[in-house]
Amino acid sequence: MFIDATAIVAILLREPEAGVSADALDGAHSPITSPIAMFEAALGIGRERHASVAEAQADVVEFLPTAGVRTVSISGKEAETALDAFSRYGKGSGYPAPLTLGNCFAYSVARNYGISLLFKGDDFDKTDVRPAAAAPWCGGLGDCDDVFSGLLTLRYKSWAALSTPFHKYGDVFLRDS
Repeated sequence: MFIDATAIVAILLREPEAGVSADALDGAHSPITSPIAMFEAALGIGRERHASVAEAQADVVEFLPTAGVRTVSISGKEAETALDAFSRYGKGSGYPAPLTLGNCFAYSVARNYGISLLFKGDDFDKTDVRPAAAAPWCGGLGDCDDVFSGLLTLRYKSWAALSTPFHKYGDVFLRDS
Protein backbone atom coordinates (compact mmCIF):
# COMPACT_ATOMS: atom_id res chain seq x y z
CA MET A 1 0.00 0.00 0.00
CA PHE A 2 1.22 3.50 -0.87
CA ILE A 3 0.51 6.11 1.83
CA ASP A 4 -0.39 9.48 0.30
CA ALA A 5 0.34 12.76 2.08
CA THR A 6 -3.37 13.27 2.73
CA ALA A 7 -3.53 10.05 4.78
CA ILE A 8 -0.41 11.01 6.76
CA VAL A 9 -1.90 14.42 7.51
CA ALA A 10 -5.27 12.91 8.46
CA ILE A 11 -3.65 10.55 10.95
CA LEU A 12 -1.23 13.01 12.51
CA LEU A 13 -3.82 15.80 12.80
CA ARG A 14 -6.50 13.40 14.03
CA GLU A 15 -8.92 14.45 11.31
CA PRO A 16 -12.24 12.57 11.01
CA GLU A 17 -10.64 10.25 8.43
CA ALA A 18 -7.83 9.29 10.78
CA GLY A 19 -9.50 6.15 12.10
CA VAL A 20 -10.11 4.65 8.68
CA SER A 21 -6.60 5.58 7.53
CA ALA A 22 -4.95 4.21 10.68
CA ASP A 23 -6.95 0.98 10.44
CA ALA A 24 -5.94 0.52 6.78
CA LEU A 25 -2.32 1.28 7.62
CA ASP A 26 -2.38 -1.10 10.58
CA GLY A 27 -3.55 -3.93 8.30
CA ALA A 28 -1.09 -3.18 5.49
CA HIS A 29 1.82 -5.41 4.57
CA SER A 30 5.00 -3.35 3.94
CA PRO A 31 3.38 0.06 3.37
CA ILE A 32 5.45 2.63 1.47
CA THR A 33 5.49 6.35 0.78
CA SER A 34 7.71 8.75 -1.15
CA PRO A 35 9.81 11.81 -0.38
CA ILE A 36 7.22 13.89 -2.26
CA ALA A 37 4.42 12.65 0.03
CA MET A 38 6.62 13.38 3.06
CA PHE A 39 7.23 16.91 1.76
CA GLU A 40 3.52 17.54 1.15
CA ALA A 41 2.54 16.05 4.52
CA ALA A 42 5.05 18.21 6.41
CA LEU A 43 3.81 21.36 4.66
CA GLY A 44 0.17 20.45 5.34
CA ILE A 45 0.80 19.70 9.00
CA GLY A 46 2.83 22.86 9.47
CA ARG A 47 0.12 24.95 7.84
CA GLU A 48 -2.70 23.43 9.92
CA ARG A 49 -0.82 23.52 13.23
CA HIS A 50 0.80 26.90 12.56
CA ALA A 51 4.09 25.13 13.24
CA SER A 52 7.46 25.49 11.58
CA VAL A 53 8.38 23.26 8.68
CA ALA A 54 11.09 21.69 10.87
CA GLU A 55 8.56 20.78 13.59
CA ALA A 56 6.13 19.31 11.06
CA GLN A 57 8.95 17.46 9.31
CA ALA A 58 10.03 15.96 12.64
CA ASP A 59 6.48 14.66 13.20
CA VAL A 60 6.37 13.02 9.76
CA VAL A 61 9.90 11.61 10.00
CA GLU A 62 9.15 10.07 13.40
CA PHE A 63 5.68 8.81 12.46
CA LEU A 64 6.59 6.85 9.33
CA PRO A 65 8.98 4.25 10.80
CA THR A 66 6.85 4.02 13.95
CA ALA A 67 3.91 3.11 11.72
CA GLY A 68 6.07 0.70 9.71
CA VAL A 69 6.06 2.85 6.55
CA ARG A 70 9.16 2.68 4.35
CA THR A 71 10.15 5.55 2.06
CA VAL A 72 10.96 4.56 -1.51
CA SER A 73 12.92 6.54 -4.07
CA ILE A 74 11.38 8.20 -7.08
CA SER A 75 12.90 6.99 -10.33
CA GLY A 76 12.59 7.94 -13.97
CA LYS A 77 9.90 5.29 -14.33
CA GLU A 78 7.78 7.05 -11.70
CA ALA A 79 8.32 10.38 -13.49
CA GLU A 80 7.08 8.83 -16.76
CA THR A 81 4.03 7.32 -15.07
CA ALA A 82 3.35 10.61 -13.25
CA LEU A 83 3.45 12.47 -16.58
CA ASP A 84 1.02 9.94 -18.04
CA ALA A 85 -1.24 10.41 -15.00
CA PHE A 86 -1.08 14.18 -15.49
CA SER A 87 -2.07 13.89 -19.14
CA ARG A 88 -5.04 11.68 -18.18
CA TYR A 89 -6.10 13.19 -14.86
CA GLY A 90 -4.24 16.52 -14.40
CA LYS A 91 -5.30 20.11 -14.99
CA GLY A 92 -6.66 20.64 -18.47
CA SER A 93 -7.52 16.95 -18.91
CA GLY A 94 -11.19 17.40 -18.07
CA TYR A 95 -10.87 15.10 -15.06
CA PRO A 96 -13.39 16.22 -12.38
CA ALA A 97 -10.80 16.50 -9.57
CA PRO A 98 -7.55 17.36 -11.37
CA LEU A 99 -4.52 15.68 -9.85
CA THR A 100 -1.70 17.82 -8.49
CA LEU A 101 2.01 17.07 -8.91
CA GLY A 102 2.00 15.20 -5.60
CA ASN A 103 -1.13 13.27 -6.59
CA CYS A 104 0.45 12.28 -9.90
CA PHE A 105 3.51 10.89 -8.13
CA ALA A 106 1.40 9.05 -5.52
CA TYR A 107 -0.56 7.54 -8.40
CA SER A 108 2.64 6.61 -10.25
CA VAL A 109 4.26 4.83 -7.31
CA ALA A 110 1.06 2.91 -6.53
CA ARG A 111 0.66 1.90 -10.18
CA ASN A 112 4.32 0.98 -10.73
CA TYR A 113 4.47 -1.12 -7.55
CA GLY A 114 1.06 -2.67 -8.28
CA ILE A 115 -0.30 -1.69 -4.86
CA SER A 116 -3.30 0.14 -3.46
CA LEU A 117 -3.28 3.83 -2.54
CA LEU A 118 -4.29 5.14 0.89
CA PHE A 119 -5.61 8.67 0.54
CA LYS A 120 -8.17 11.12 1.87
CA GLY A 121 -10.72 12.82 -0.35
CA ASP A 122 -11.97 12.10 -3.83
CA ASP A 123 -9.00 13.08 -6.01
CA PHE A 124 -8.34 9.49 -7.10
CA ASP A 125 -11.93 8.21 -7.21
CA LYS A 126 -12.24 8.06 -10.97
CA THR A 127 -8.68 6.99 -11.75
CA ASP A 128 -7.67 3.39 -12.31
CA VAL A 129 -5.66 3.20 -9.08
CA ARG A 130 -6.98 0.81 -6.42
CA PRO A 131 -8.03 2.62 -3.20
CA ALA A 132 -6.76 1.08 0.05
CA ALA A 133 -9.74 2.20 2.14
CA ALA A 134 -13.36 2.40 1.14
CA ALA A 135 -15.18 5.72 1.06
CA PRO A 136 -17.16 7.27 2.60
CA TRP A 137 -14.73 7.88 5.43
CA CYS A 138 -15.70 6.45 8.80
CA GLY A 139 -18.25 4.11 7.23
CA GLY A 140 -18.90 1.25 9.60
CA LEU A 141 -16.78 2.75 12.36
CA GLY A 142 -19.54 4.69 14.07
CA ASP A 143 -18.77 8.18 15.24
CA CYS A 144 -15.26 9.07 14.09
CA ASP A 145 -14.87 11.47 17.00
CA ASP A 146 -14.84 8.40 19.25
CA VAL A 147 -12.02 6.68 17.33
CA PHE A 148 -9.35 8.09 19.62
CA SER A 149 -11.06 7.49 22.97
CA GLY A 150 -9.06 5.56 25.55
CA LEU A 151 -5.69 6.31 23.98
CA LEU A 152 -2.50 5.86 25.94
CA THR A 153 -0.63 9.12 26.58
CA LEU A 154 3.11 8.95 26.09
CA ARG A 155 5.90 11.49 26.14
CA TYR A 156 8.10 12.45 23.22
CA LYS A 157 11.88 11.93 23.34
CA SER A 158 12.95 13.55 26.61
CA TRP A 159 10.58 13.70 29.58
CA ALA A 160 12.47 16.67 30.96
CA ALA A 161 12.92 18.66 27.75
CA LEU A 162 9.52 18.35 26.07
CA SER A 163 5.96 18.22 27.29
CA THR A 164 4.23 17.39 23.99
CA PRO A 165 2.13 14.27 24.60
CA PHE A 166 1.71 11.50 22.08
CA HIS A 167 -1.21 9.12 21.96
CA LYS A 168 -0.98 5.54 20.85
CA TYR A 169 -3.53 4.29 18.34
CA GLY A 170 -2.84 0.66 17.56
CA ASP A 171 0.83 0.70 16.63
CA VAL A 172 0.70 4.34 15.56
CA PHE A 173 1.85 7.23 17.77
CA LEU A 174 0.08 10.54 17.36
CA ARG A 175 1.33 13.84 18.76
CA ASP A 176 -1.21 16.21 20.30
CA SER A 177 -1.53 19.58 18.64
